[in-house]
Amino acid sequence: MGGNATRPGGSNVLAKSVTSALCCMARTPEAYFGAARLLFNAIEFPDMARLSREPERGTPLTARVLAERFADLNEGLPSDAIIVKTTGKGWLDEVRICLGRDFKPRRCKPSSQPAPAKAQIKIWRGR
Repeated sequence: MGGNATRPGGSNVLAKSVTSALCCMARTPEAYFGAARLLFNAIEFPDMARLSREPERGTPLTARVLAERFADLNEGLPSDAIIVKTTGKGWLDEVRICLGRDFKPRRCKPSSQPAPAKAQIKIWRGR
């Protein structure tokens, strides 16, 4: 996947969480970006194109469902360590993984302002 902070669907999903987790922990830019790349590449992503079509099939795609799909694919990553954020119009904007100082998933703080669990979300598929 290279060093990009995006995956299929174009969503910038981990850049902000990796940035906040690493901001004070890396001694050099190389160490920072190396750790960020390792953390990002360790995450398995659900099939975002397929998920984007679920509402067309009559299955609402909610923030909770998306978090659960990420958790299902990533051993040791509980859904309460995942924050889904959307735009004001309901489009997926960000998926944030909450990490502790040990870089292991931890429950996200309530002040993280995720999309409501039952909020229906849309995933952009491109042109």
